[in-house]
Amino acid sequence: MSKQSNGQQGDAHDFGQRTALIVNPAINHFFDLEGYRLAEALRTLGIAVTVATLEDAPHMGFDWCFVNNPFEAAQSTGCAGRGRQLLAELAERCEAVFGISMEDMNGPWFQPVYDMAVTTKLDALLDLGLRPQPSASNGQWKIPIRFVLNGMTKSEKQRAKLGISERNERPIPWAMIGIQTPRRVRIAELLVRNLAPHGFVYLPVQNAEDADRRDLNEAMLMRVLSNSAYYIWCSQYGSRYMESQRYRQAVLAGAAPVKVVDDANPIDDETPFSFTLLHENSLTELVVLPPPATLHGRAAQEFCRMPGLEASLAELLDVPLPPEELENGE
Repeated sequence: MSKQSNGQQGDAHDFGQRTALIVNPAINHFFDLEGYRLAEALRTLGIAVTVATLEDAPHMGFDWCFVNNPFEAAQSTGCAGRGRQLLAELAERCEAVFGISMEDMNGPWFQPVYDMAVTTKLDALLDLGLRPQPSASNGQWKIPIRFVLNGMTKSEKQRAKLGISERNERPIPWAMIGIQTPRRVRIAELLVRNLAPHGFVYLPVQNAEDADRRDLNEAMLMRVLSNSAYYIWCSQYGSRYMESQRYRQAVLAGAAPVKVVDDANPIDDETPFSFTLLHENSLTELVVLPPPATLHGRAAQEFCRMPGLEASLAELLDVPLPPEELENGE
């Protein structure tokens, strides 16, 4: 099954077991988390999964390989050139290799991810998100860019449904967390002035040298959100990009998601979670938001109605969903 047979993968295939490798970069805990979410969904589909960094990846072939952020995966080896070589070698010995991007295609971080996928001859780059990005279909790309709906996993949907009825009191009225930009600082000031003065603001300056010290890991972030009534953010670049991970974090933590968008962009009802979008000019005076429990409940219900991550991957890989997933409407 591999592009370059090495004689080391026969046992799995002799028993009809499909296998997948997930390569996680070692420098970004959010991509690390996404890798384990992919692993959970693939295992639900009956696929044996190995999760490793690029340096620790087994020297064998797999039916499928998913590389979380190919650029960061290569960089995390400590030498971009060596990482590029390891990734190219991995692509040769696996049947199909997909890079994974969770970036705004109009922002500066997408191109390095795409370029690494092209250079190492990956089969496609997966745009893991909530809706297809228009730039993906403009025909200029050297390898396919395929949209994959980043729905919740089966266990996440169970947690979300339970959380709708178990929201606790929230001592923090709102939380805003993200890399510092002038626009985000301005929005935080408006929220302090016009929504509530005692919100939680964490806007560190982007600096790769002290990333481990300044970043909130997933556990820290979820602890803050589990005590916050609203989770408020704006995109670092284009307002139209819908951040699937932020919505997932808000829903699972019980916080009501609110995304601030540019005034020039009309709010389209077809946009996922359009009811959570707030124009920036609305912040210049007293801000009145829907009750947090109501807004969170609506967002959780919409997320749960979306196809799950298992269904998205089954469609991508052309494998059947287990009978119990079909019964659940997945």
